Amino acid sequence: MHIDSETHPIGWLRHAALLAATLIAVLALAACKGGGDKTPTPTDGGDETPEASPTTAAGGEDTVQVDESFWHAGWKVTLGEAALVAGDFGSATVTIEATFENLGASDASFDSQLALTSGGQSYTDSALEQELPNVPGGLSGKGVFAFSVDEEFGFDDATLIIGNPDNNQAKVPLGPQGDDLVSLEPRAITVSGQVKAGALTVNVEGAELRADLPEKHSEVEKGHLALTIRFTATPSAGIQIGQGVLQDPNVALKLPDGTAVAVRSDGVSGVNELLQGKEGTTIPDLSVRFEIDDPPEGEYAFVLKGKYGPGGADVQGELPFTIP
Repeated sequence: MHIDSETHPIGWLRHAALLAATLIAVLALAACKGGGDKTPTPTDGGDETPEASPTTAAGGEDTVQVDESFWHAGWKVTLGEAALVAGDFGSATVTIEATFENLGASDASFDSQLALTSGGQSYTDSALEQELPNVPGGLSGKGVFAFSVDEEFGFDDATLIIGNPDNNQAKVPLGPQGDDLVSLEPRAITVSGQVKAGALTVNVEGAELRADLPEKHSEVEKGHLALTIRFTATPSAGIQIGQGVLQDPNVALKLPDGTAVAVRSDGVSGVNELLQGKEGTTIPDLSVRFEIDDPPEGEYAFVLKGKYGPGGADVQGELPFTIP
């Protein structure tokens, strides 16, 4: 007897089971291929998420060549390449290569106050990459300035500021829109000639105007400059015993307003030379330093005075000069 598989109960159950299995397979295949935008699409580099690329400075630059020098607190510092290196969570580091020339006579490390500005922000925290070498007097060493900055930093308007705001500050722009360069470079002043006061003759050889005291690795106060006058001294016969010295009170500087200032009292700016017994001998490499206002332009006079006259009389001589 023939049994119809489509109508017999057993055949019908088998047919339903086959349809259900087929439907499950189709749905499973759709789940593997579909998935929507929640399933990442593999890339050529594999299925790992690529790392974020480093941030760069404003203008698309991450390095700039500074090639400028500044003078501060007994140092001449020449800046080389500045680089911006991205860190984690929006942080970054700026490094600036530098050559440190110690203008003083003793070993020292650069320790002036530093600030880096950009986009109206000031960055003063040093980064681990900072290296400030200990340099013997009169020699040079390599080092690095390093600042912790944020993702807003850009080189376009960045400026490095050196020094306490109460003292003279140097400024070096790192980008084209940074502050104007204030290098505080020492300035030679043309001064020469003789000053005679009785039996003492001083021959002035030159002068220098600067914003720091290299011997002390310190900076002059804001609004003031240090004027150093170099000279030799030649005593002749006639100076009474007890008056044969050249010291701070024996020199002065006349200012453009007609007043005068004494030698700067700091332990390194004065002169203390014995004249007695050196008659007819020229004493070389002498200097005194005065503090004057900034800007310094005007008419000045170097004053020599003392009891160098006959019988110990007070005498005085002047050498006028101009700071243009």
